[in-house]
Amino acid sequence: PSPLPSPRQPPVKEALAQGVAWIPDEEVNDCPICHRRFATLSLRKHHCRKCGRVVCGSCSDNTVQLPGSSSRQRVCDPCFQLQAHDKAATLTEDISNNRQAEAVLKANLRDKHEQAAWFG
Repeated sequence: PSPLPSPRQPPVKEALAQGVAWIPDEEVNDCPICHRRFATLSLRKHHCRKCGRVVCGSCSDNTVQLPGSSSRQRVCDPCFQLQAHDKAATLTEDISNNRQAEAVLKANLRDKHEQAAWFG
């Protein structure tokens, strides 16, 4: 049987769903962006959902809509900056948001039709 994921690291399939292999927590002692040491409990490790690096919370305080994801995901500052300047990424985010809104509207319309059938 495969080992269970640690509570601080999502299952491998979630990481691979984004097409990114995550760097294991235990391989990183310092944030690669600000170089602060992960020696204290107050400085938590976070994975960038775009590049897979382990970074501190201060250096990954951004979220973006990534392709294939149904919600906004935590990303490191450099990936956020790249995403912010990438027009294709903006289009992907807009399309994803529109698809989510469309799905909600369709579900609401189905519910209304079912309710109308009860009274009708």
